Amino acid sequence: MTNFIQSTSTIHYSSLSSIATKLSSSPFYPNATKCIVQTTRSMAGSAPGSHIDGKPTLQYVKGMPKTFASMTNEQILLFAELAIPEACRECIVRDVMVVDNVEYDEVRAAWSNYMRYL
Repeated sequence: MTNFIQSTSTIHYSSLSSIATKLSSSPFYPNATKCIVQTTRSMAGSAPGSHIDGKPTLQYVKGMPKTFASMTNEQILLFAELAIPEACRECIVRDVMVVDNVEYDEVRAAWSNYMRYL
């Protein structure tokens, strides 16, 4: 069994290192040892001033997308992969936009009409 001993600033690993070494020799887990290396996480890609002391600012949070329609394609695909129904619907709507060359509101109206009959 793997034991974790957490102090105020560090996590000490007892048997994780040996488990990761064994896993690394497997063709299925070649990067296992990289998973246990202690790292410092930061808000990569965040705009300057968007976070203070690791916490988001009010201005940054107000700019976050609030609806699936306002999210990027990448965000929608991520949520769709997690089987969130609204994101799956949004993927279909965006695909219909491209295939049929129509605007968002027109596709959403057709979608709503279609869903009434299911």
